[in-house]
Amino acid sequence: MPNPELKDHVRLKPVNLPAGQTKKDYNSPWGFTYKAGVWYVEPPALAAERAKYLESIHINSSDDYSPKAFNVCTREEAQRLKLFEESDQLEQVMAASKPPIPTAPTTEAPAAMSQDLNLPAPKSELAAAAAAAAVEAEEARSAPSAEESPAPSSPPEPKPKAAKAPAKKKAQKPRARRRNPGR
Repeated sequence: MPNPELKDHVRLKPVNLPAGQTKKDYNSPWGFTYKAGVWYVEPPALAAERAKYLESIHINSSDDYSPKAFNVCTREEAQRLKLFEESDQLEQVMAASKPPIPTAPTTEAPAAMSQDLNLPAPKSELAAAAAAAAVEAEEARSAPSAEESPAPSSPPEPKPKAAKAPAKKKAQKPRARRRNPGR
């Protein structure tokens, strides 16, 4: 009597590029090639060991967070999965799992311009700014100049050194040739 809880039905998930499933077949270590989308029944003596191994296989073998590559289940689960995939519910679930597509901007309602930032400044603000600049300029003129105030004593600046002429290269001897360059 077969065990109804034994996960002996195995299938490499069918090729579905949007979902990321790209494997068309899988060569197992025990020498069997699993084709995508085909259900296989493992022998009862080896089903538990093989199911454990196949459940650990991912679509991208170097990424442990990628989706699993195999469906490993009981016969009843396999029948339900097959019926679900053949119905149009799968397409509805796939459509619901995708994020909504943002709508393209339309030309009916363009963005409004910022009225207060694009207007010229009021004349009163311009006049105030000009008066402040004039006061600063007057203060700068009335301040004592550098010639009138005693400057702190500082050491005299060193004179720049004359640039040296580049050294002449010595005549080099030609390099000796090897007697047996092939060895």
